[in-house]
Amino acid sequence: MVFYEAPHKLMRTLNDILAALGDRCVSISREMTKIHEETMRCRMSEAILHFTQTPPRGEFVLVIEGCAADTANEPDLLRAVEIVKSCIDSGYSLKDAVKKVSEDTGVPKNALYKAVIDRG
Repeated sequence: MVFYEAPHKLMRTLNDILAALGDRCVSISREMTKIHEETMRCRMSEAILHFTQTPPRGEFVLVIEGCAADTANEPDLLRAVEIVKSCIDSGYSLKDAVKKVSEDTGVPKNALYKAVIDRG
């Protein structure tokens, strides 16, 4: 994600991003394409600490780390596992429940089957 931010809004934006997305890695560039260009790469909490001690000056570009690939679909997978368990309680076999829920939710069958087995 890329954000453009004015210096007087930077701290509020960093705090909002930390609250909404967690302590992700961020690249913060100041005064891009100008003689005083600077870039820092750190965690969001470190950036907040830095700009608390050093007031922001100039225009900023923030590039924020995306969600990790292995956790990006975790809520969908957890929800799908619960639906499979509900289907099994309703009389479906494990195989049929996984097949049905996979088709309905788009969660891959193999991943869903493994998650159901792993979570008991």
